[in-house]
Amino acid sequence: MIACMKLPGRLRPSLMRYSQVLSNMQIVRTSSVVNNLSSFEKSQTEQQHSSYKRTKGKVAGVYNRKESEKPTARFLVDSLVEIEDKGDGFDPRMAPRAFYADSNSKAAHIPVKQWKNLDNQTSLLVQQFLNKLWIIKDNISIDELVEGFRLIAKLDKIYLAQLVRDRKFHMACDFVANNCTQFTREQVVDVIVSLTAIRVSPNHPTLAVLEEECIKRAHLWGTPVQLQISDAWRVIGRSVPMYNNLVLQYIEKNWKALNKHELVQLLYIIGEHRSSNASLMNKLETLLVKYLYQFTVKEIATVCLGFFKSKFPITSSTVLQRFGDHVSKNIHQVDSFSLVSVLKAFRYCHFRHRPLFDGVAQAITPKISKMSAVAAMHIGLTYASLHLFNQPLLDAIAVNAVDKIDQCRSKDIAKYLWTFCSLNYQPVNADEFFSVMVDQIFVKKKEFMNHPEHLLSCLVSMAYINKYQYELINLALGPTFRQNLAEKCTLELSRNLYVLDSSVGIECPNYTGSRLPQGFIKRLPPNVFGSVEHELKFRQEMEELTALLLEVCGGSQFFRCDFILPHITTLDIEMHFDENGMWVPVKKSDVMSQSDAKSNKKTRYQIPGLALQLDSDLLSKLTGDKYAQTVPDHAQKVVNYQKVVIVITGRNHHRYDSEELLGLQVMKKRQLHRQGYKLVEISHLEWEEAQKNDKEECKMWLKKKLQSPS
Repeated sequence: MIACMKLPGRLRPSLMRYSQVLSNMQIVRTSSVVNNLSSFEKSQTEQQHSSYKRTKGKVAGVYNRKESEKPTARFLVDSLVEIEDKGDGFDPRMAPRAFYADSNSKAAHIPVKQWKNLDNQTSLLVQQFLNKLWIIKDNISIDELVEGFRLIAKLDKIYLAQLVRDRKFHMACDFVANNCTQFTREQVVDVIVSLTAIRVSPNHPTLAVLEEECIKRAHLWGTPVQLQISDAWRVIGRSVPMYNNLVLQYIEKNWKALNKHELVQLLYIIGEHRSSNASLMNKLETLLVKYLYQFTVKEIATVCLGFFKSKFPITSSTVLQRFGDHVSKNIHQVDSFSLVSVLKAFRYCHFRHRPLFDGVAQAITPKISKMSAVAAMHIGLTYASLHLFNQPLLDAIAVNAVDKIDQCRSKDIAKYLWTFCSLNYQPVNADEFFSVMVDQIFVKKKEFMNHPEHLLSCLVSMAYINKYQYELINLALGPTFRQNLAEKCTLELSRNLYVLDSSVGIECPNYTGSRLPQGFIKRLPPNVFGSVEHELKFRQEMEELTALLLEVCGGSQFFRCDFILPHITTLDIEMHFDENGMWVPVKKSDVMSQSDAKSNKKTRYQIPGLALQLDSDLLSKLTGDKYAQTVPDHAQKVVNYQKVVIVITGRNHHRYDSEELLGLQVMKKRQLHRQGYKLVEISHLEWEEAQKNDKEECKMWLKKKLQSPS
């Protein structure tokens, strides 16, 4: 009142009336406002606020307990949760929260839709609140301040967009920052929840103060409130790693008490936080079994995405099998976002659930055209990663990619190309598909320079199918790009540069652009070149074939186990034959061994099914580093010989359940031929069949194979 008396006379009566109204305003009483409305507005306001009182009572009931008690969870379930893929992708903050729709505990946050008819009334109340705050400043109560933010949160988006630019609103935020230490638990939660709807900038100074307050109080809150606050921060878009880490530490001590919904919500938070620890994730995976048959499809999707984003695979085949069973049975009702989330986890775990993937191909192929380019990319990428081939699905994905190429980021283009080239498949619209992808690389050249690993992936992928873009290769192998790559990527990613440069040297005789200097290649880490010993130890079919060759040829000097093409680290066996078709020793001077078996330490490997052990000396002989046998004189005089490579392909070198080779293996065969080698190809299926015979028959079979290289 005193403040009003100091104003000009013409404003005094109006402001006095406002002051009187605002002083009588309470959380659920609006009688002063109602008396100043028309009869129609009065009835509408009373009806809406009666509804608000009932809902408010339920909400407040959650928190009318002592600080140490565990309240019922409050969840942010509102009209912002959109899970339908409308072709433009998903809101990354809202789509992962779709699982809340399946929750039975979602009564706390009043849905935005419920308040749409209150926009005018709410707007009036908000203006009165801000005017009062502007006039009386520090005299406003904490209850009025918090209630004012609750009202602001109910405004329509258009009102909110105007309000966040109002200095009165920012004064209200300052009041929150200055007084939040006096807030009760429910008031802190209500203000942060309100700010999710208001959509203030994640860098707003008030949020920094509220974050600090949450960190101080986190240990006083139960799991439901802790998770709700983490969720609210995610919706706001502010990263709060310290608070989230405190929450995870608290929950890890009480993980057995989590109910199903809290488990799902926690995994959602972990996924969005993109961080956790192995100990907690192992415990949560154990807890999945407890609720295994209670999860809905959306909850399964949230669980899968949480593990995928935090980079922890689901190791239980029981859990994955159940998830796959449930999703496949409901495949026609699964939304695109949930499907992609599940497929990401199965790809990361490398788990093939055939009913699920067969069902996806059948149900999704007709719908691909309605999906965004990103969603379709992830589906294709999962199939390629698991070596699964479904022609109708891949053709539909390729057509959709061309139609929606403008939606593709650099990483999407790289993954599209890798999907088709790694499977060694050119889709029905191959000419258009590859042309559009290459054109888009030029269009997004700046973005590719910011993410050089994506450009390398594109070029290496296209090399699988013998497509080389000289202009882009010249860019990638040039000094500027190499420097850019060194600054933004790990040294191990330079392996793709080595693969590209070596492939260009073999397959592109007319190329005159940039090449990698030898100094760069020498600085590459050792793991780029692989380990022959590791391959011999873990590829059983290669060990067994090597042992059989020793007996057939009469000595290890007649063959060499190595990465014949150093840039492709799949182990093969090289032999040399004279003009009469007889094997001759492989001279060390004739080959460039990539073996690193130069340690004096001997390690013994037992070859299953054969009475032979490989120690480091024998491994060195097999890889061409040492020769214990005496080479006959006539063999030393051989000048002209035919180089032959025995290529034995494992299961992972083929499309799943097929004899079709993957793109990398096709490229290797092509490049070996260009290097003057003839090939003796032995698939894992052929080798398994040959092993069913006795040893003598097996030797005869191998001799026959060696006489007919292609």
